[in-house]
Amino acid sequence: MSYRPKKRPALLFGEGGKEVTFFNFLLKTEKFEFLENVWSFETGHASGSSCETVLAKCIKLKNDEREYEKVLCFIDTDKLTHDFPKSYTQKREELNARAEQEGIEIIWQESDHENELSRATGGKIEKKQHMKRRLEAHKQMILGSDYVKNIFNHFHNK
Repeated sequence: MSYRPKKRPALLFGEGGKEVTFFNFLLKTEKFEFLENVWSFETGHASGSSCETVLAKCIKLKNDEREYEKVLCFIDTDKLTHDFPKSYTQKREELNARAEQEGIEIIWQESDHENELSRATGGKIEKKQHMKRRLEAHKQMILGSDYVKNIFNHFHNK
C-alpha cells in the first residue's frame, strides 16, 4: 500500500466572479496541474467590494471555513486609488500588514483584473464578455505572462 500525503489546502480569493472564472481556468491548465498533486484549491470572491471589504471577506472565509495553508487575496488597485486618492500608499501598507497578520498574501492587480488579462494577452482580453472562451483562446499568452508567473511562484517550492 502506498502512502499518499494529505493535500495542502489553499484559497484563491478575488473581488468578483470573473476572478473565480479565471482561477478555475488557471487550475485546469497544465502549468498548474501538478500543483493539484500537492495543493487542494478552493476559490471565492467578494462581489465587487472595496479593498477593505475584499480583504475582510477573505479573512472571514479563511477563519470560518477551514485552516488554509496558503491564501492568496487578489485586490484591484483602481478601487484603492479611487477610495484613497491622497493616502493610497499608506492604506495599501495597512492592508498588507493586516493580511500578513492573518496569514494572507495579497496580489495587487494593476488597476483591475481585466487590465491584468489585457496586459497578459497584448490587449486581446479587455472586457468581461465571453471570458471563458477568450481565456481558452489566449491560453498560452496568459500562461507565459508575468501575471501568471507571479501567481505560480506563490506555490512553487513552498
